[in-house]
Parts: sequence; structure tokens; C-alpha cells
Amino acid sequence: MVQSTNKRLRIAIVDQDESVRNAMRRLLRAAGMEAEMFAGAEAFTATLPRHNLDCVLVDACLPEMQSGVLLRRLSRHDCAIPAIAFVAHDERKPPPRDDPGDPSSPVVVVLKPLNDAALLRHIREAVKNEHA
Repeated sequence: MVQSTNKRLRIAIVDQDESVRNAMRRLLRAAGMEAEMFAGAEAFTATLPRHNLDCVLVDACLPEMQSGVLLRRLSRHDCAIPAIAFVAHDERKPPPRDDPGDPSSPVVVVLKPLNDAALLRHIREAVKNEHA
């Protein structure tokens, strides 16, 4: 039996808003990706490293832990997962995209409302660059 080389991407969605998580999950599934949903940073980090994830979509302003703190925690645990941070247009300034070589820096920061095509493009680029 020949295995397909087109592995389904596994994407984590970390957001306290259930409706946002569900909408993102529907988008990712429609694009042929798998989605793991987490209501917060603590729930997400508690499952690591059991998940073999390709990318994480994270709300930049989680109530319990800012995305930068979450990404630094992942980096300390050798979980090099490319991250895309998103922030609502009416929230404070998005976190800076620091040194692209810094694993605690998001690959890109996008504003809500998210553009579906752009988000999928960012995910694919982040995963491609991670495996380059």
C-alpha cells in the first residue's frame, strides 16, 4: 500500500471564545486540515508534547497568558511549533513580530476579523518555512 505524501496538517487553535474556535475549526477542516481546539493557554500547554502539531493559531490577548509568554514556554520545552497570533482590531497594539529566528516570536500577527484565504496562506507558509 502506498502512503500519500500529502499529510494532513494538524493545527492547534487557542482562543477563549468558543465561537471563534468553532469557526476556525470549520475553516481548517474545509481546507483539509485537522484542528485541535483549546480554550486557553494552560489547556494547550498541558497537552504538550503529546500532540504532533504543525502550527498553532493563538489569540494574542488570552486572559490567563499573553501569546508571547505562551510561545516562550513552548520554546523552553523544545516545542518548536510555528505560531500565528491574532488580535482584535479594537484591542491594544498587536505583539511585535520580533526576530523571525526567535522561536518565541509569532511567525505573523493578523488582525480580526480574519480573512479566510489569508489565514490559510499564512498557515501553509509557516509550515513550509518550518520544514525548509
